[in-house]
Amino acid sequence: MRGQRWCSPLDLVAWGWVLLWGAWQGMHIQAYAFDFDEGVHLMQARLIAEGAHPYQDIGMLLPPVWFEITAIFFRLLGAQVVVGRLLVVAMACAGALAMWALMRRFGAGAGIGAVLAFTCLPQGLWLSRAVMLEVPALVFVVVAFVLASHAGDHMPRWFASGMAFGLSLMTKAVAPAALVGLGWLAWHAPRRVRAMLALVAGTLFLVGATFAVYDARAMWHFTVAVRGAMREAFPWEPVHNMRRIVADGLLPIGGLAGFAIAGVWHNRQERLVQALGLWGMATLVLLFWHTPLRGQHLFSLGVIAAPLAPLGWRWVSYRTRRKWLGAGAALLVLLGQIALTWPSIAPTYAPDYKFDTGKAHLEAYIAATTAPTDTVVIDYPMIAFRAGRSSVPALAEISDGRIASGYLTSERAIAATEEAAPALIAFWSGRLKKLEAYTAWVEAHYVFDRFFGRSHPVYRRAPD
Repeated sequence: MRGQRWCSPLDLVAWGWVLLWGAWQGMHIQAYAFDFDEGVHLMQARLIAEGAHPYQDIGMLLPPVWFEITAIFFRLLGAQVVVGRLLVVAMACAGALAMWALMRRFGAGAGIGAVLAFTCLPQGLWLSRAVMLEVPALVFVVVAFVLASHAGDHMPRWFASGMAFGLSLMTKAVAPAALVGLGWLAWHAPRRVRAMLALVAGTLFLVGATFAVYDARAMWHFTVAVRGAMREAFPWEPVHNMRRIVADGLLPIGGLAGFAIAGVWHNRQERLVQALGLWGMATLVLLFWHTPLRGQHLFSLGVIAAPLAPLGWRWVSYRTRRKWLGAGAALLVLLGQIALTWPSIAPTYAPDYKFDTGKAHLEAYIAATTAPTDTVVIDYPMIAFRAGRSSVPALAEISDGRIASGYLTSERAIAATEEAAPALIAFWSGRLKKLEAYTAWVEAHYVFDRFFGRSHPVYRRAPD
C-alpha cells in the first residue's frame, strides 16, 4: 500500500469500463457455443435444483461450489441458459474489479491497465459468457491474491485468503499452482509462520467443510479417483502439450505475455510481482504435465499475464519519459491481440454458433412430445436442458473420459435406465454408441421413433 487515494479519474474510468464490458457481454449471452461441457454443467445444476444429491444421485466429476450457486439461482429464477450465463458474466466483472484492486497499489494506470488486459483476453471474451468453471475458479484465486497482498500481519485476512483459494479448488482445480505464489507472500509476511498457518488453515477449512457437507467418500471417489482414472486413460503427450501451450496459450496473448515478463523483470523486488511470476512458472509446469490438455485450461496464462503487463507498459513510459508511449503500447497490444484472434472469436457472438438447426429441431421435438416431469437420456445434454427436460441423474454426463476410464459402462447405463425409465433416449454426439451393449439393449427394450438427420436415432419408452 502506497498511500494513494483510490478514486482518481482513471479509477472511475476503470469502474465504468467494467460496467460497460459487463453490459456488452450480458447482451450477448444468448450467442456463444452451446457446448457439450456447458450442457453438462447446466444439467447437473438443474438436477441439484430439483433435489438430486451430488455424488450420490449425480456422478459429478467436479467439486460442487459453482453447481450449488447456480442451482440457487435456478430455484429463484428458473433453470434457463441465460440465468447460468449471467452468473458467469457477473463473476467475470467481479474478476475485473479484483484485478484493479490487486494492481492499484502500483498506481491508477496499473489498475486500469489490469482491468483492460483482463477484459480483453481472447479466451475470456467467450469463457465469460458460458457456464464453464474456469472464470469463477480463477476469479476466486485473484481474490485470494488481493487479500494476501493486503494482509500484512492481519491473520484473519490470511485465513480469508486461504478460504478464497479453497473456494477456487472447490469450484474447479484449474489453478493449484497459485498456492506457490500465495505461499511466497505468506512466507514474507511480518509473522511468516502464523501467516502460513492461517493461509493453509483457511484452505483446509473450506475444502474440509465442503467434503463434510456431502458424502465425503463418494465425493473423493468421483472428483479424485475417477478423474485419476480418466487421466490414465489419456496418455501424456509432452510434444502435443508444448505445442498447444505455445500455439493456443501464449501466441494469442503474445504481446501481453511479453510485457508481463518485462514487468516482472523490472519490478522483481516487489513481493506481489514475485508471487505472480512464481504462479505463472508453476502453471506452465502443470499445464505441460496435464492430460488431456484442453483449450480452456490455458485461460489461466492470460489471467496471470493481465495484472503484470501494465507494469511492462509503465516501464516503457519510464524509460522513454513519455507517458503516452506506455499507453500507446497498451493500446497496440490489446487491439492487436483482439484483431489477430477475432476471426475465431467473432462466431461466438453469432446467435446460432454451434447450435445448428438439427439440434434445435430435436430440442423442439423433445419439448413437444414429452411431459415436463419426464426424464430423458441423451449424449448432448444441452439439447435436453433447452427443451426443459431433465436427464437421468446418473447419466447426466455421458463423456468420452468416463467411457475411456471404464467408469461409465454399458451395465451401469442399463441399470440407471431401467431404474429411471426415461421417456426418450436420443443418440446425438456418438458417445452413447460407444457403449455397444447399451445400444443393443435400447434397441431391444425401447421403440424406435425416428432419425434426426441421417445418423441420430431417437427411441421412445414402450407403452405399458
